[in-house]
Amino acid sequence: MLILNSKQLQYFSNARYDMVFGTVCQHTRTFSFPLRFDLIPVDTVMLTENSIHAKKKTPSDPKIFAFLIACHQFWLHPEMVKDGYVLETQAVASPSNDVVLTYKDGAYFSDDVSIPFTYAFHPPYTSETQPNVFDKDALLHAVMGLPSKGFGDKLQKFDQGRFVPRLPAGDLLCIDHIEEVEPNYCRSTYQPPIPCSFALILEAALQPCGWLSHHMGCLDSFDDDTYFRNLNGEITIHTPYKAGVPIMFDVKLLRTAKLGGKMIVNFAVEGRQNNQYILTMQTAFGYFSKQSLEKQGGFPEELPKHPYLPKAIPAVLKANRQFMVEEILYADDKTIHCRRMLSPDDWYFKAHFFQDPVQPGSLGIQAFYDAIGLWAKKTVTPIGTCMWKYRGQTLPLHSVLDVTVTVKETTDNRIIFSGKLWVDGICIYDLEQASVCFTMCKTGN
Repeated sequence: MLILNSKQLQYFSNARYDMVFGTVCQHTRTFSFPLRFDLIPVDTVMLTENSIHAKKKTPSDPKIFAFLIACHQFWLHPEMVKDGYVLETQAVASPSNDVVLTYKDGAYFSDDVSIPFTYAFHPPYTSETQPNVFDKDALLHAVMGLPSKGFGDKLQKFDQGRFVPRLPAGDLLCIDHIEEVEPNYCRSTYQPPIPCSFALILEAALQPCGWLSHHMGCLDSFDDDTYFRNLNGEITIHTPYKAGVPIMFDVKLLRTAKLGGKMIVNFAVEGRQNNQYILTMQTAFGYFSKQSLEKQGGFPEELPKHPYLPKAIPAVLKANRQFMVEEILYADDKTIHCRRMLSPDDWYFKAHFFQDPVQPGSLGIQAFYDAIGLWAKKTVTPIGTCMWKYRGQTLPLHSVLDVTVTVKETTDNRIIFSGKLWVDGICIYDLEQASVCFTMCKTGN
């Protein structure tokens, strides 16, 4: 018999199963994303060879049986649980505060539910074990081909020409391969170019979220054309990324909420490079009708009225098409105001998206980093936490993009700042916080 208290159970939230079951689970210290539990649904667990007894603390949590079965299997068969293996269970909630499961012949049963609760451990999917792992050729269908070949069989009804939100094209397609797919989970890879802007790293973290929500069938909830937009996010850069070195992203769909004709989808993302975590992210997207997008009114912020003191941008910066500002309108010891003139011929409208041209939000975020670099007069690298909210979009019909940055704190090697972005005088982006350091972005191994 083994009794686990609430303190021990908390180790399940960061996959430290060795802290619960001892050195026999030492190999789980590097466990991949799917076998983590964000919320611990029980206070105590008592395990015997043929049963599980638990005191529940989270009412009607559909993951409670999955959690208890994971506890039991780690205790009984830790040698069978290998890196990346995924626990498959049914999402069934227990109505009782005292949960009892019996284990017999490889299946779990509960008196609280009318069906047996079964489980299975299996290795992560590969191109050999699951034919619908998506390579670059398949992802090109997600850009502008057959939706079912790009996102999966649940989009077959869109193959006849109905509008579907797409992945970006060309340089803005920041997924090289979807190499694992599970319910509410996928793993993608992306090799950033040399050099590589932060906008591409942000796109690489965001794009598999959209791919996963389509793959899971979120579009089935809508009868009319629906558009997919990022709403907000918080990304933490733990260590500067290395251009030219592949990044692996573990993406988990956390929850969905449908409100009238809209659906909000929340995700958690982890990025690893050379087996080291370099970023984590929480973000929310929404499915909207075209009418809903047109009603977005932005934030109640007025464009600052500064003295007009224009300064030129170095030609070497303007030559980079992903450098998102063209002119400095004003700068002092705490603020900078930059501008970019927009054109329907701007390169990103052709790439983002097919039948739905809109400036990527990541390029708007890039504009903030470009502006702070101009203010500092140094090469800067994103580091730490970046928090943003979007309440509008930049379209080919717009003319002027304004970016203001306010410096909140400076040290010898770091700047913490906030910012606003306006399109034709309407504030549509709120950068609550971001930071940079003066270390050059790394390349190579």
